[in-house]
Amino acid sequence: MITHRYCSQCGSGYPQSEEQPAHLRCVSCGAIRYDNPDVLTLAAVYAEDKLLLIQRGADPYKGKWALPGGYVERGESVEAAAARELREETGVNVDPYLFLAHGVISVTPINQVHVCLIAILDKIVEPIANEPEILAARWFSKDEYPLDNMWEPARNISAEAMFRPCVTRTISVIQQTDNAIRVIHTDVGLSHPWRNI
Repeated sequence: MITHRYCSQCGSGYPQSEEQPAHLRCVSCGAIRYDNPDVLTLAAVYAEDKLLLIQRGADPYKGKWALPGGYVERGESVEAAAARELREETGVNVDPYLFLAHGVISVTPINQVHVCLIAILDKIVEPIANEPEILAARWFSKDEYPLDNMWEPARNISAEAMFRPCVTRTISVIQQTDNAIRVIHTDVGLSHPWRNI
């Protein structure tokens, strides 16, 4: 449902209606506003065969473990958003260019798309939880992975799938919808330098 009252391009008011259109068209400038899903990032950060997780301090899923992450801001790349959210929630700094695409989770009931990115660090950096939003931040080994206490969208992803990148040094792409999940294993390795376009 689109709840915007003013055009983001020219500031003119949208005509008010009881109907819920898929998009709004500004009568002044013609700009179209779609009810697109929000894009969020999840940062899967590994070091010394461990994965960094945060314990959520707010609903939804208060008290559950999750990957650090949050909303992508206007004008921000998903890589920069992952680095910013990681820094804000755990105090761990990672260069945005270290992140590789790792998975996409469609969360249609709340109109969100979560883009999971992966980064492998040479050594563990001690995290600092940004309370009260984050109750705790810590590194987990595969044997310690709290699958039963993970936030709901991640409970379908096994420890084997989550830890495959740091064990095999290959990328596993995770794709999840409301009712299906698949893990695509590739043997392309983690060395993919950026090139200018």
